[in-house]
Amino acid sequence: MNGIGDFCWVLHSQLSIIESFIICYFLG
Repeated sequence: MNGIGDFCWVLHSQLSIIESFIICYFLG
């Protein structure tokens, strides 16, 4: 979960909140 959380924070800095949320939703 921590690894996914860190990955999602990286996505938030690179993508929009919506895009990163969708990706993290499918990953997590």
